[in-house]
Amino acid sequence: MTPYPTKVSPMIPAVLLILSIACWAEMDLFVPSLPQMVTDFGTTDQTIQLTLSLNFLGFFISSLFCGAMADAFGRRPVLIGGSILFVIGGCFCVFSTHIIPFLIGRFIQGIGVSGPATVTTAVIGDLYEGDRQMKLQSLMNSIITITMALAPLVGVAIAVEFGWRANFGVIAILAVVGLVAASVVIPETLPVERRRALRVKDLIATYKMLLFSREFVLPVVGLCALITPYFIFIGVISLLFIGELNLPMSEYVFYQGSVVGVFALFSLLMPLLPKSTNMNRLSRISIWISLIAGLLLAAHACFLNDRPLPITMLMCFYLVGCVVPCTVLFVKAIETFPEYRASASALVQSIRMLLLAAGSAVAGVTYNDTYRPIGIQTGVLVVLAALIALPFLRGRSSVAGGTSAAAH
Repeated sequence: MTPYPTKVSPMIPAVLLILSIACWAEMDLFVPSLPQMVTDFGTTDQTIQLTLSLNFLGFFISSLFCGAMADAFGRRPVLIGGSILFVIGGCFCVFSTHIIPFLIGRFIQGIGVSGPATVTTAVIGDLYEGDRQMKLQSLMNSIITITMALAPLVGVAIAVEFGWRANFGVIAILAVVGLVAASVVIPETLPVERRRALRVKDLIATYKMLLFSREFVLPVVGLCALITPYFIFIGVISLLFIGELNLPMSEYVFYQGSVVGVFALFSLLMPLLPKSTNMNRLSRISIWISLIAGLLLAAHACFLNDRPLPITMLMCFYLVGCVVPCTVLFVKAIETFPEYRASASALVQSIRMLLLAAGSAVAGVTYNDTYRPIGIQTGVLVVLAALIALPFLRGRSSVAGGTSAAAH
């Protein structure tokens, strides 16, 4: 394959990196500030949880169409258009003085962020080939994982020093810088002759075919059920640890840092597994680890008083078992129909965001200033994941290789 265009600016990877950092930081940077936001907006813990649910919902809706639009109209319109919406949503969040326009801003951010989040990978695939492409994709995956791990910790420092609005200011600034740089540096990378007409009927038919495939649906549901407790934990735990257990933010950062650190570390270690590793067997063992930890979290929530240390340790234990099966299940889902790999990847992303939105909404509605509803929800989800994934993975062959998909 000959790269298109023939002259590739060395600044392109740096610009794509800025956009990726902005896209993935916007989900996690502000979560330690949720108790401050409840007070400033004069709202409830349940309402403030919508800042996550509506963002995930916007991402879900947009990601259903971003891949197909990028294949039909080119990468630049989707990249720039999504980035513009991302900036607009960020401005709503920074300047809103009431909760309703703020929530609208979070929804717009979710719609916008899907564009650059989806197209970045496609641009790299268009411009680079061979080892260069693999190294850049691996770098992007690693940076995204590290960003998701560090974002809450950076958010704590920013909120302590400048207040919660500064977190959204940082996201908005990164989005503006990425938008301006992309407008100047990123060319159109998809030639007209390689574009495919956007036919909504065909897109619906493809998604219908995937959704009616047991081989696609089972790993996707297993993946989503396994990873959702992590995002619910990240979204709710500041309300409990800081708002109810009166943990100083300077101490809270170490608890949340441990959780996101474990998730990031094991995600980064995934590509280093030997190629001879039986990934299905390792995945089944890992699911059992998560199942035990999830049930212990549910038992702790039901029978013991809320304490930050055991809750955090059990969640870290849970995440040790999450990364490998999430990656394996993702790969199995998108490889069900290799000729529809891009559509399958977009649909997995959409389903994941929809279930994250639903999970966050349930967590917000049921949250009662204790860990009990969150622990019970974690136990239910991990049992569902085990019931689906363990039989599915039994007897299937798979080997290690590639980069971690758990964070995506």
